[in-house]
Amino acid sequence: MNASSIAKVLDILFEINDKLPENKKHKLPVPMFWGERGTGKTESHLLYGEQNNILTVIIPTGECASVGDIIGMPDISGKTTEFKVPCYFPPSDYDGKVLVLLDEPNRAEKDIEAVLHGLVQFKKIFLSKYSLPLHAVLSAAANPPSVEYKTNELSESLMNRFMHIHIESFAESSLKFFRQAKWDSEFIDFIAVNQDLINPKRGDYTFIKELTPSERAWDFAQHLKLSKTFNESSESFKMELIAGLVGEHAAFQFLKWTKENFMGPVSPKFIFGCDAEGKFEYSLKEITEKINKIQENLDLVSKTVDGILDYIFNTDIIDKQYKRFKDVISLFPRDFQFKIYFRIINFPMLNEKNKFGELYLADDEFLSEIGKAVVSIDSDILEKLTTDIDNQPKTENEK
Repeated sequence: MNASSIAKVLDILFEINDKLPENKKHKLPVPMFWGERGTGKTESHLLYGEQNNILTVIIPTGECASVGDIIGMPDISGKTTEFKVPCYFPPSDYDGKVLVLLDEPNRAEKDIEAVLHGLVQFKKIFLSKYSLPLHAVLSAAANPPSVEYKTNELSESLMNRFMHIHIESFAESSLKFFRQAKWDSEFIDFIAVNQDLINPKRGDYTFIKELTPSERAWDFAQHLKLSKTFNESSESFKMELIAGLVGEHAAFQFLKWTKENFMGPVSPKFIFGCDAEGKFEYSLKEITEKINKIQENLDLVSKTVDGILDYIFNTDIIDKQYKRFKDVISLFPRDFQFKIYFRIINFPMLNEKNKFGELYLADDEFLSEIGKAVVSIDSDILEKLTTDIDNQPKTENEK
């Protein structure tokens, strides 16, 4: 991965954080970007905050002389001693998005590292009774172990709390980053024709490949799936993020297994899910592509249809979800369209007490469409559908 990809990782983390409930915000993975000095790790964070109008806070852990630089100074004015965190920490009640970068934590002293455990795992500094804001994303950047640059070896327990990502220095990606950062064009042109003068590799990154999976690491990894951006990324990009948590071998085995074994029904949440502003999370085009992938597996198609019907019969759907339901019907094979129609006309809750029933009974066009479809059904299909209806597991409302 290169420095220009840091923004995509941060996009994913902010997306996940928005979806996590308050009591699970600490489940958000914390990336540790490892790379040679001057490869744009810190600068990329500052640029990201500037471009997205997000408050960006740098915690200079590598420059901290003592634990007091993290937990703050003691306040003895009250009945008990309380520690007040330094001014560079964002206020806990800050309401907007904030990006917090731990800069060079592997240059911090051991007593400081001990305090960082709570900050990385729980987004808290317990001795100061301090919590990061709800909309904060925590990140870290460090130089790898090198004979040319003094670093301390982080404890295994702290290392296991990060998602480790190697930021490589490629001339092409560096030039792209320089242009984004609006470097002087004369320097950019010079580097373009003298690419050998950009950072050569000095550090040792083998420890990232040798990571081993833990229960905590898999827990972090599963939350990556909450991001639409992550799910739509290339396999190589997914590999880098998952491998940064569970190790290269485990990540390869997991992605191989999912590709070979996992193809389930299309979930109602994928079809009808909306964000906080009431916008669909996935477009009709994306839904069409996903349903087309399962068309040859009639069992998956049947389960998808059953899930859709259960959702619309038992959820207070809104008008736009009702319209999407009608749009989705045509994506299924003809027999399954008839199955949907028959389940609707045999649904006993078509009245004003049921949201779907309320919308359906007021939709003369859809009523007519179903009526014409039912009249045109062949007798053998009709008999099969009637049998299927009788044997169909009932939803709570149908019971």
